[in-house]
Amino acid sequence: MFSHSVVFTILMLASNVAASNGGDCFCPLDLTGGKCRNRNGSNKEYKRVQVVASSEREGIPACEKLCALEGDVCKGFAFRSDYDGNKGNCYLYDYVPDKASKGKNNKNEDWFCYAKSSEGFDFVLIPSSKPAKLGEVCDGHDETTGRPFPSCEPGMICEYINGLTIPGAGQECVLDDSNNDDKNDVATVYAELDDICEGFDETTGHPFPSCGSGMMCKETAESSIPGAEHTCVLDDIVGGKCRNQIYSGRKLAKKTIADDLEGCKDFCEENGLLCNGFDFDSRRSGVVNCWISPYHPTSVFLSSRKDYTDWFCHDKKCNC
Repeated sequence: MFSHSVVFTILMLASNVAASNGGDCFCPLDLTGGKCRNRNGSNKEYKRVQVVASSEREGIPACEKLCALEGDVCKGFAFRSDYDGNKGNCYLYDYVPDKASKGKNNKNEDWFCYAKSSEGFDFVLIPSSKPAKLGEVCDGHDETTGRPFPSCEPGMICEYINGLTIPGAGQECVLDDSNNDDKNDVATVYAELDDICEGFDETTGHPFPSCGSGMMCKETAESSIPGAEHTCVLDDIVGGKCRNQIYSGRKLAKKTIADDLEGCKDFCEENGLLCNGFDFDSRRSGVVNCWISPYHPTSVFLSSRKDYTDWFCHDKKCNC
């Protein structure tokens, strides 16, 4: 019952509060923990909010968004995942914290304090990972590395498999025959790295295959075989759609029509603390092609169902 009221509060705030101009970013004061304090003696929060989250990974960005939605009033926040439902676990401050205090006997060491900062930031492109091949683990979160598994190559889909696996590794790439009228049709074959691609193979009378996702077909050397002058090489910049700390969906993301990548960056900057990353679709012109998010993207993904290779995900890296 309580979790539903929290979500409702967040949505109502999002529709009524403008972006803050009081700082560029929120920066952590002490990564080892501590509650927000100020050296002039301030230590009182002006608002307490309950955020339903199982860990700091989900709770900190959720609490950060709540502070950003408050506009210039909120200048810092503190979050802890081990919370008392009666007291809240996301505290908002109307002053800029300048230190994090663990308190007597380290009673506040499970809190994490963030303060507004105007030290500037950069937009950093997040490159896509190499797509998963047939039979390889896909999509779910890899708990051994802390990063998501890659999406499947084109022509395949990610499906759940039977049997016990390590946490997050319950899916693998299988051939996608959903668009084939004949289930026995041969799946599309893609050229591998360094394989000949695209040109016409005069020895067989058939074209060479196209390159798999994450590669481009490029003229690399002269060949004695006509049509075999191109090979697959890694694409210098491979796009991908943002994967965020918290899934928010397109309904909660602000969007615009940007003339180019710089225009999308400007849109993100105009939204201040309510933008921590964005997607830009470089193929679309004159229609919506820029989506910003209040959450920092953690990685990008490609999809076998939709081509995201011309989407470019950028994270807002703060100079903390």
